[in-house]
Amino acid sequence: MFLKSFQKFAATVLILFLTGLASAYPPGPSGESTEDAKSYGKGYAYIQDQNWGKAIAAFEEHIRRFPNSAYVDDSRFWICFSKEKQSMLEDALDCYHNFAMSYPKSEWADDARANMVKVANQLAKAGHPEATMKIKDIEKGTTDDDQDLKMVALSALLGSGDASADDVMKYYNLEKNPNNRSKIVYILTDIDKPEVTVKLGEIAVKDPDMNVRKSAVNALGDRGKEAIPELKKVLQTNSDMECRKAALYALADTGDDAVVPVLAEVAKKDSDEELSKAAVYALADQGSQPAIQALQGILTDVKPIETRKAVVFALADHNAITIAMLLNLALNDPDPDLRKHSVYAITELHGGDRFDALKQIFYKSKEQEVRKAALYAIMDQMDPKAQSFLVDVAINEPDEEIAKAAVYSLGDHLKPSDTSVLLDLVQKAKSQEVRKAALYKTIDLGGPGAVKVLGEFVKQSKDSDLRVAAVRALGESNSDEAVSVLLDVAKHDADKQMRMAAVQSLGQIGTPKAKEALRQIISGQ
Repeated sequence: MFLKSFQKFAATVLILFLTGLASAYPPGPSGESTEDAKSYGKGYAYIQDQNWGKAIAAFEEHIRRFPNSAYVDDSRFWICFSKEKQSMLEDALDCYHNFAMSYPKSEWADDARANMVKVANQLAKAGHPEATMKIKDIEKGTTDDDQDLKMVALSALLGSGDASADDVMKYYNLEKNPNNRSKIVYILTDIDKPEVTVKLGEIAVKDPDMNVRKSAVNALGDRGKEAIPELKKVLQTNSDMECRKAALYALADTGDDAVVPVLAEVAKKDSDEELSKAAVYALADQGSQPAIQALQGILTDVKPIETRKAVVFALADHNAITIAMLLNLALNDPDPDLRKHSVYAITELHGGDRFDALKQIFYKSKEQEVRKAALYAIMDQMDPKAQSFLVDVAINEPDEEIAKAAVYSLGDHLKPSDTSVLLDLVQKAKSQEVRKAALYKTIDLGGPGAVKVLGEFVKQSKDSDLRVAAVRALGESNSDEAVSVLLDVAKHDADKQMRMAAVQSLGQIGTPKAKEALRQIISGQ
C-alpha cells in the first residue's frame, strides 16, 4: 500500500511540475443538495473563480460548521492551495506540511506533498534555506523504501495474526521519525482493543510532534464512545489549540450526553475564546435536551461577549430561548453588541409575536444601532401589521436615515394601487428628504396611476424643492406616460429649475416619444 502510494506521489510530482495545477484536480461536489455539500461547493466556486481570499474564508467557515464532514480534508487542501496562489509561500509550506502529516490517507495527500516540494524550492531560491529542511523531510519519506517496507510488513503481520497490538505500540516507542510515527498511529486506528485506545490517548497528549498528536486525536475520534475518557484528557491537558478543538468536536460527535458537562465547562471557563465558542457550537450541534439546558446555563454564567453571542444564536436556532428573554437582552444587556445580536436572534425564532417584540425594542431602546436593527428586522419579516408601524416611523422618526429606510420598505411591499399611502407621507413627513424618498417610491410602484399621481402633484404643490423631486422621479419611470407631463412642464412652468429638470427627465426616458418632445422644445413648437 505504502509503495504504491509513494510511486503515485513521485509520478504526481512530475505531472504537476509539467502541467497546470488547476487542471490536475477534480471538480467539487455536484448534484448533492446537503448543506454540507453546498457549503463546500461555495468554497470550490471561489477556487474556480480564482478568488483565493474568499476561498480561504469559505473553506474555514465550512470546517467550523461541519467539523466532521467528509470534505474537511478537501477544504484544508484548498486552503493551502489558495495560500500558495496568493504567494503566501511560508504559510503555504506549513499548511501543506501539516496537511500531509494529518491526512496521510487523503486523496489529496500526494498533491500536498508535491506542492510542498515546489513551494519549498521556491522559498529556498528566494533566500530561505531553512525551507529545504522540510523538502528533505518529504524527500526522505518518499524515497526511504526500507521504512515503507517495514510498515507494509507490520500491517501484513497484523492481518495474519502474527503480530499484536503490543508489537505495533513497541514499534511506535522506538520510532524517531515523526512521519513514521504518524503512519503507526493510522495502523493502530484499525486495531479495536481498549489498550490501543489508551495508547492513542497517550500519544495525543505526549508525542513531541504536534502533527502526530493531532493524528492520534483524529484516530480517537473514529473510536466512538470508548474514546471519551481519552478525549477528555486531551481536551484538558493538550496545549495545542488544533488538537483541543479536534478532541472537543470528537467528543460532541459521540452523541453521548455524558460529554455535555465537559463541553459546558470549556464554554464557561476556558481562557481561549475560540475554544469556548467551539464548545458552544459543539453543544448546539449535539442538540439534545441536556445540551440545550447547558447552553441556557452558559448564557447566564459567562462574560466573554463572543461566547455569549454564539450561545444566543445557538439557542435561537433550536427555538430554545423565549422572545421575552431576547427582549430583555436587547433592551438591558450591558454589552451593545449583544443587544443588537439579540434583535437578530428574535427573527430566527418560530412562533410568538416577534413583530410586537421588535416594535417594543424600536420604541424603547435609546441606542440607534439597536433601533436600526429592530427596524430592519421588521422590514425583513414584513408582518401584516407592519405597515402602520412603518408609516408612523416615516412620519415621526427624527433620525432621517431610519425614517427613509421605513419609506423604502413600505415602497417595496405596497401594491401599485397604494400610491395614496406614499403621497400621505409626502404631506406629513417631518423631513424633506423623507418626503422626496416617498415621491421616488411612488414611481417605483409602477403603472400609469403613479405617473398620473405625480403629474397632479407637480401641478398642485407649492413646494418647489418637492416639485423638482417629482419631475426627476417621473424621469426615472422610463415611461411614455410621463412624456406629456414633462413636456408641459418644460414648455410652460414658470420655474426655470423645473423646466431644466423636465428636459433632463425627458432625456433620461429616452424613448422615441421622449425624443420627439425634446425636438419640439428645440424647435420652439
